[in-house]
Amino acid sequence: MKYYISLFFAILWIDSCSGLFYQIFPILEKFSSLLLFSCDFGIILLALTTLRHRSLKYLVLFFSIILIGLIPYTYEDGITIVQFLNGSRDFVPLFFSLIFITNMLYSNHRVIFYQKMNKFILYFLCVQVPICIVQFFIYGMGDEVGGTGGSFGSGNISILIYTGTFYLLSQTANTKKLLEVLFKNKYLLLLWIPSLINETKVTFLLIPLFFLMCFEYNFRKIIRNIPVILIGIIFSFAFLQMYQYFNEDRSLAEVMQGGYIIEYDLEKSYETIEKYGDELGKYTDSRTLRLILGMLELSKNNMSLIFGKSLGHFKGGTIGQTKFAKENEYVTGRGSKSFILVGLMQIGIVGTILVYLAIFIGLSKRNEKLPSLENNNSKMRCFLLLVTIGISYYSTAFLSFYLSAMFFYIGIVSTLPNSIMEQLKAQPFYSKRKQYSILKHLYLPKANLSAA
Repeated sequence: MKYYISLFFAILWIDSCSGLFYQIFPILEKFSSLLLFSCDFGIILLALTTLRHRSLKYLVLFFSIILIGLIPYTYEDGITIVQFLNGSRDFVPLFFSLIFITNMLYSNHRVIFYQKMNKFILYFLCVQVPICIVQFFIYGMGDEVGGTGGSFGSGNISILIYTGTFYLLSQTANTKKLLEVLFKNKYLLLLWIPSLINETKVTFLLIPLFFLMCFEYNFRKIIRNIPVILIGIIFSFAFLQMYQYFNEDRSLAEVMQGGYIIEYDLEKSYETIEKYGDELGKYTDSRTLRLILGMLELSKNNMSLIFGKSLGHFKGGTIGQTKFAKENEYVTGRGSKSFILVGLMQIGIVGTILVYLAIFIGLSKRNEKLPSLENNNSKMRCFLLLVTIGISYYSTAFLSFYLSAMFFYIGIVSTLPNSIMEQLKAQPFYSKRKQYSILKHLYLPKANLSAA
C-alpha cells in the first residue's frame, strides 16, 4: 500500500508542476497529451487496485455517465469510438480522485496518507509564492501568473490557496480556537500573495467567503470577531486596489458593484457578438456567452438536452475534433469555459446531475450530528460547497487532477467519522522524524476531539 501512496504523490507533483515546465520550455508542450494520459491511467490504476466497498458508489456513478454518453453516441454523427473514449477522460480526475482518497482514508494506512497529504498541501501553497512573484515581474499581472500551473493556471491556484489555507487552520484548531490560530499564524496570509497578483476574478468571492467562514456563529461574540472583519476588509480592499491599478480601464466602484463578474462577462459577450458576428468560433472567450449558446444548441433537440451530445467534444488536440466540435467552436473551442457547460454539452442534464451527486456525496456529512456551522468540519464543507458553485460557472477546475485531488481530499477529511478523526489527530501534524521548520512553528493547539 505504501508504494501506491508514493506513486500517487509522484503523479500529483508531476501534474501540478507540468504547466510551469511548459511555460519555461514551450517545446515540451507537445508531450502534454501523453503526460495527461499517463496521469489519468495512473490514477485509474491506483483507484481500482485499492478499491473498497465504501468507494464503489463513485465507480458506479462514473460508469453511469459513460452509459449516458453512449446514448447520443448511437445517433450523433462524426464521433469515433476513440474520440468517445478520449472524451470520457474529462471526468476521470474528479471520480477517481474521490475513489482513491476514500480508499486511503478508510484504510490501515490512513495516518501516513493524512500526514503526507497535509504536508503536500502546505508545501504546494508555499512554492506558489516565489514562482508567482517571478512570473509577475516577467509577464505582468494576468493569467500567466499561474504558479506551478503555468499559463492559465491562475484560477486553479487561487481556488487551492483559499481552500488550502482554510483547511490547514481548521485541522489545527478546535471549534473555539479557529480565530486564535489565524492570528497566531498571520504569516499564512502571505500564501495569498499569488491570488493578489494574478488577476483572478474569483478572488473577489473567495476572500470575503474565507473570513465569513472564520466567524463564530454566535452574535454574543460579535465583538470578538471585529478584528477578523477588519482584516477581511483590508485584504479585499488591497486586492481591489491592485486589480484597479493594473486594469486602469475599470474603476474601483465598477468592480465593487454586485454581480460584477457576470456583468463583466456579459459585456464581453455583447462586444464579441457585435464585433465578430458569424465568426464567433474563432474569437469567443466569454463563459456566459458559451453557456448561453451551448444551451441554445442543446435546446434544439429534447434528447440532446436530456442526454447531451456524447463525450469527446472538448478534447481532440491529438486525435482530431468531432464533427460537432468543429461546427460549434464558439462553444467547445479553447478559452474560458464553465464546468457545468462541459457536463451539459456532453452528458446532458441527467449525466450532469450524477456528476454533482458524486460531488455532494464526497462532501456530505458522515460524522456524528453536530450543530451546523459551529464545527470546523461543518464550516469546511460549507466553504467547499460554495466554492463548487463558483467553479461550476467560473472554470473547468474539476477537469484538473491536482485540483480535484486536493479539493476532494479536504472535503473527505471533513466528513470522516469521529472515531477516525481521533486516530488522525492523535498523531502529530507532521512526522516526528522530519520536523520541517514551517510545520514546527505552526501553532498546534491540542485537538478538541469532541468537536472534531
